[in-house]
Amino acid sequence: MSAKTKLALTAALGLALSACGGPAEHFSAPVGETMFATEPDAQWRLPRGLEEVSGLALMPDGALISHDDERGELHLIDVEAGRRIARIGVGEPPLTGDFEGVAIVGEETVYLITSSGVLVRAHLSGTAPVRAVTTYDTGLSERCEIEGLAYDQARNSLIIACKTVFDDSLEDLAVFFAWSLEDEALIDADMVTVSLSEIAEPLGLVSFSPSGVEIDPVSGRLLVVAARENAFAELSREGEVISLRRLSRLHVQAEGVSATAEGDLAIVDEAGGRGDARLTIYRRRDVQH
Repeated sequence: MSAKTKLALTAALGLALSACGGPAEHFSAPVGETMFATEPDAQWRLPRGLEEVSGLALMPDGALISHDDERGELHLIDVEAGRRIARIGVGEPPLTGDFEGVAIVGEETVYLITSSGVLVRAHLSGTAPVRAVTTYDTGLSERCEIEGLAYDQARNSLIIACKTVFDDSLEDLAVFFAWSLEDEALIDADMVTVSLSEIAEPLGLVSFSPSGVEIDPVSGRLLVVAARENAFAELSREGEVISLRRLSRLHVQAEGVSATAEGDLAIVDEAGGRGDARLTIYRRRDVQH
């Protein structure tokens, strides 16, 4: 661990102590075999202006990209220093909406999704503002409230996480829809469902409400955070629960999750009315996938 990382972690632990009025608890002991360390390697306070940060994805150059949850604004973040590299406006005039997820496809295509299932596609050109966008209605507004988006490279599709399910046929399930980028339509056969009780009960929870999703590029597992329950899950594409854990009080409101270029776990927290947004890194462990 570098001196810079140690300093960052020490500052983060001090922040948790002052915010919570007591010792900071780390991840609870995981249920199942996790791919990631149980102790954070670093936590950064993100700059002002990122208090409403939501969603997280990895850029081809190793930076992380996130977005504002109320307007079309992207933020490039240096994962090694926790600093914003650039702010990129999306749309002319700038888009507004309840944005709840971001995914990067290829070198320059970015997708955003709203809580009601409207997908926005744009092409990045460095850090220049994005003028032209294309929108798609996934038709999911009556089936669930969406919170989380990820790119499934193996299937050339987007994974869409449901925070709250409205569809009676999907009651008591954690649901992850799949949107084909080729057909520009939902793929029912690739939908992932998991019994909520299988996730919640081992953690002593009543439910599990996804707020961010990513596909681990090494194992193919779904990495899922739930801000409401302050929990983290690793799931297979077949809907098997592989590993679960409660998040610590270092996490205020986990709204996005991604793998870093090194394969580590990155979680971004909205400020949640408690100071600054945060980016936390957990190192990858050597485990069999």
